[in-house]
Amino acid sequence: MTVRPTRQRGPVLDTALGLRCRARAKTEGPAPALAELRAGLGPDARAWGPGGHAVLPLAAAEAPGGAPVATLEFASGDLGVWRDARHRDGTTGPWATGVLWIRLGLTEQLLRTAADHLAGRRVGGEVLADIASVRAALGEAAADLLEARLLLEHGPDDGLPGTAVAAPPGESATGPGHHAVSGRAAGAGAPEPPGPRAPAGGAGVPGAEGAFRAAEALVRAQRAVLRLLGAAGYLDAGPGRLARAVDLLADVHPVAAEPAASHHATEVSP
Repeated sequence: MTVRPTRQRGPVLDTALGLRCRARAKTEGPAPALAELRAGLGPDARAWGPGGHAVLPLAAAEAPGGAPVATLEFASGDLGVWRDARHRDGTTGPWATGVLWIRLGLTEQLLRTAADHLAGRRVGGEVLADIASVRAALGEAAADLLEARLLLEHGPDDGLPGTAVAAPPGESATGPGHHAVSGRAAGAGAPEPPGPRAPAGGAGVPGAEGAFRAAEALVRAQRAVLRLLGAAGYLDAGPGRLARAVDLLADVHPVAAEPAASHHATEVSP
């Protein structure tokens, strides 16, 4: 009998699909992004969270039967929340990783909204976005979002917090409004490359640890953005509603840290 230790991985999905979901979330909103995820994974993909809830576009043909327990309206498509106790405590599949990509795109949209909001407001004759502390907060949020993307694309071994990283190709290394990113995403010297890129169309590589750290970075970024938006970030309209959708997705599809004891399992073969 041969016993081989294997490292358990979290749910993965095609990186190209994750990038498409992120792009639609960033430019269109949550319903189109979830529709993209469902189209990419197919109608048989498990869209239920461990609490027995599902968040899907209200008009989706594949939405569960029966009336949703809650709805959230958006110009680009309404969301519905369904609950079915039969789906509690089920196995989490690639859908949960897709939701992380969607949360990334939605939070990026929130950050852009905050930057535009601050660029149009003045205090004592000075544009808010040009105040050093505000610029630093924008940069920190942008750094957290970059960290989340690197973790989703490359896993926890690349783009580690506390090291200088370069923006992925096609991405700016500056925050909204072209303010330089500070903190975790910027170093005193030349930036270090984030490591090999995942092959186009290849499997996503966050793993359990990478997914958990990406989720933490997304929460930090969202909280920072809401503070920058002030009261506008908590009203049930505009950015406040978008933030509510992000929270809803996070609540329905929570990302737990990988227990130390489960880092290695045993694979037994005769």
